[in-house]
Amino acid sequence: MTNKFLLLFPLLLTLASCDRCKNNDPEKFGDMTIRWKTEFPANDYYGSITPEISGDHVVYSNYAGFGEEVFIAANADNGKEQWRWNDYINDNSRRTSGNDNRVSINGTLAITPANGLIGLNMKTGKTTFKQNFYPFGFTSPIGQEEVIRGTKPNDQTIAFKIINMRTGAMRQVCTIDTLSTPYCAYTKPSYSVETSGDTVLYFSLTESFQQPDLSQTSYVEFLAFNITKNKLLWKIPGLNARSIVYNDKLYVFSDHLSCLNKTDGSLIWENKVNTFNGAYFAASNNKLIVAGEQIKVFDAAFGAELWSVSNTGYIHEPLIHNNIMYFISSTDGRLWALRMSTGDRIWHIQSPDSVEDPAAFWASNVGVDPVRNRLFIASYKKLYCIDPAQ
Repeated sequence: MTNKFLLLFPLLLTLASCDRCKNNDPEKFGDMTIRWKTEFPANDYYGSITPEISGDHVVYSNYAGFGEEVFIAANADNGKEQWRWNDYINDNSRRTSGNDNRVSINGTLAITPANGLIGLNMKTGKTTFKQNFYPFGFTSPIGQEEVIRGTKPNDQTIAFKIINMRTGAMRQVCTIDTLSTPYCAYTKPSYSVETSGDTVLYFSLTESFQQPDLSQTSYVEFLAFNITKNKLLWKIPGLNARSIVYNDKLYVFSDHLSCLNKTDGSLIWENKVNTFNGAYFAASNNKLIVAGEQIKVFDAAFGAELWSVSNTGYIHEPLIHNNIMYFISSTDGRLWALRMSTGDRIWHIQSPDSVEDPAAFWASNVGVDPVRNRLFIASYKKLYCIDPAQ
């Protein structure tokens, strides 16, 4: 009996392999072509961060309820699991801050728990460094090797930590004394590297104060801060805005869109068309994109509105790939694809899992592998590799 089983074992492996190949054969779901799909490890697990791609690995995370967040790498060609990671700083925080803090540089993913920052090698699944500090606000890439994350050194001070993603080395910059650190916030910083080699950060800082009658009042200003020389360059009182640096200009949006001279903050042009409370601000192909409760696209040279799309629901972070914008709508949970040149809708696709389970809608933003020309997106049950829209 044992000898017969040994003879049959290679055949069983072959059949199992063929079954995997069969499951991963391309299939159509509406206008979408699915290259492969892989189920999460347990039925009560949910997709979390946007899938990140490095070489042959696509890294995503999942978690059970409010428990530990586990990072998993799948083979980008077939979805087969490669490794799992849960090597946090300590047990005080075993999950990340979410999609706003998704950053990877040169194959290292920044893991952002509530007690610091961790480097994860996306090829090996090994921890490359751990930095324990009190984080505050967003994590963003800065330059070719570093990320920046806010911190609160004490009750009357905020600052930024800059961490080298290759070595794990950390330094503190832009220390600002405040009157109300527990009640202050800043917008996600943008940056520029000047011809002198200096790095300048641009962000808004808001402080809130409680009055004797228990009402709240706030003070806000937009700052340009040279972190190389640790020097404030200029500020605009009253401006609470997100910003990006594009084509050597500084673009900001609050209740309207403006283009500023990044050297001194002087106004170049402004468009007073209400841009609503957008959560996402980006530039691509000489266009400015504002997304939140709707999408508006503007010409970067003069600020003219090119097109807009409403009734999209709240949008967190669209992906732009090959002149097509992809995002998940909070209203219907569907994957949208819009042509960047016109705003015309190409896709409006539900998650395949939601056909049988209406709650299994798309759960993550869209990741892209530009080398393979593939998109990656998670539902509440599976990770999918799909072809881009045409």
